Amino acid sequence: MENFWDMLHNWARIARIRLWKYRKKRIAEKARRARRKAIMQKPLLPKEQLVDKTSQQAPLSTSEITAMLEKVAQRFEDDHEDEPLQLPVEEKPKPKIKPVVFDDPNEVMGKSNIIYYEDPEVARKTPTRSIELKQVELPVDEDVNPEDVEDNFVPQKRLSQEDMKELMSSESIPDPDFSGACTFEELGNVADVLLNRTTDKKKIMDAAETLYKLQDSDIYHFYTTSISTEKQVDRLLRNNLDGAGRRLNGKQLERTEIDWNKFM
Repeated sequence: MENFWDMLHNWARIARIRLWKYRKKRIAEKARRARRKAIMQKPLLPKEQLVDKTSQQAPLSTSEITAMLEKVAQRFEDDHEDEPLQLPVEEKPKPKIKPVVFDDPNEVMGKSNIIYYEDPEVARKTPTRSIELKQVELPVDEDVNPEDVEDNFVPQKRLSQEDMKELMSSESIPDPDFSGACTFEELGNVADVLLNRTTDKKKIMDAAETLYKLQDSDIYHFYTTSISTEKQVDRLLRNNLDGAGRRLNGKQLERTEIDWNKFM
């Protein structure tokens, strides 16, 4: 911001100086015009009076003539003070226009000249500055067995035999934190139980176990929002499973009624 104000101050100074020079030049030109106007407006005497005065005047001395010449020179300098000095400009010789001369005297002016251009298709196919190359047979690589090639650049990262056996074995230990997969029949059974389409105790137990496996999943959220309500799902789990997800085998937990009169 400081640089901007400095630059603006410099521009103002430049404008003020140029305006002062222009005003000074105008004042000088105005004074010069006033002097010329005063000279031109002086009354001229008739020729007879001028002859009489010149005849009556005594001859001037050398000092008077010198003073008059100095006044005339000073006046001339004042008049031409502001006029720029014009140097003589050398005129450049104009180039001479040569007349058109026809070599053939029998040629007619304005005659159309026929020019034959090369066919673009032929010009495209015709090579320019072409050089014939020597035909050289390229060498053919022989088939190399991969076992004969030494591959020592990258360290070999292979599984050991024990890791391979463990990976390829059919028996695997399930992860306890990972819920098992559910079939379409199990998912359909859950939907039937929530929509009260069946009263089979076994199917109700299976549906409760399936919902317990699907807790904290998108399918469980779908069941509690779209098909049924969260209260109904919680009631189903509470009536058929314990806190660890095991079946109650038809024995529901005894609910003890709270006597609120004791606390009133």
